Amino acid sequence: PSEITQRTGQPCRNVVLGVHRPNGERAWLSINTDTVLDETTGRPRLVVATFTDITTEVLAKAELERSRAHFERLINAAPGVVYQFRVTTDGTQTFPFTSARVQELLGVSPERLAADANLAWSRIHPDDVAAMRLSIENSGRTLEPWQHEF
Repeated sequence: PSEITQRTGQPCRNVVLGVHRPNGERAWLSINTDTVLDETTGRPRLVVATFTDITTEVLAKAELERSRAHFERLINAAPGVVYQFRVTTDGTQTFPFTSARVQELLGVSPERLAADANLAWSRIHPDDVAAMRLSIENSGRTLEPWQHEF
């Protein structure tokens, strides 16, 4: 990054570089560079570089990605739809999480369902809606796992 800034006069921001520590471990650095201008000529006089050790963040992000991929494999192996349904105190209903299989079951993507929970209700036969709503209310009141056949 320092050479690029020296050659172009343009700053470099958040360039990630892996380096080996003396003990053989790999460390990750975030590098930022900028020029210092000569007060007389206004031309670049030197390059200033800052190095920030971001090893902990890089390793945590990699572990989070491994964990997310494992979770996704488990969810995709489960039969049916895995979801989180939330009813707030003001009665607002949301699906903060829904597995991809909801597309097969309801014909709606998880993203669309997260944006509009009413899409789920619109897929239920009108004769089943009242009993289903009641079963959800009972589950919320008793904190028993929700189960309803419709």
